[in-house]
Amino acid sequence: MNTEEQLLVLLGMTEQQQKTITSAVEELKKQTASLNGIAPELQKAVQVAIVASLARSMGDVSKEAQSAVKASVDPVIQSLSGVVAAANQAEAKLNRAVAAFGRRWLMLASVSAATVFFALLMAVYAAVWWERSELESLKAEKAAMQENIARLDKLKGYIKLYKCGENKRPCVEVETKIAYGDKGSKDRSFFILKGVK
Repeated sequence: MNTEEQLLVLLGMTEQQQKTITSAVEELKKQTASLNGIAPELQKAVQVAIVASLARSMGDVSKEAQSAVKASVDPVIQSLSGVVAAANQAEAKLNRAVAAFGRRWLMLASVSAATVFFALLMAVYAAVWWERSELESLKAEKAAMQENIARLDKLKGYIKLYKCGENKRPCVEVETKIAYGDKGSKDRSFFILKGVK
């Protein structure tokens, strides 16, 4: 599996995890909002109802009885407040986790983009380098050909080019009376071009 495929798999998993986290955050926000909206009102309403009910039914009860009832109701109200506080803390943790995940995803996307850019830059550089080497080779070949043309021009001779053989290869007429090179070697024999002065 190459790097691009791995990055695509990671990006897919990242998007899926981000959707899951986003839906969990939304659900938690809804629950927190409902608890936040209900808990204070419920707490006040329960407290007011209990106090009013107790005040009506216990008009004759002593102050000690009233404080005992209030003491028994306060823990229930405090536990509801604790549940709301715990939900708020869970939401804060989840928000931090989503933010951290977002930063990591952004960093991964940035590194991926930089890697692709660098690879593209290297490919372009390699192509340009190859083209330059080919151009230098062609320039050297051109210079050699121009040098040969200049030498032939200096000969002030008349060279006739013909097409010889089955393949119609270019050939010239030479004087075969005098040959230069290694005697007895068929590979390196040199002859004077006919008509060259």
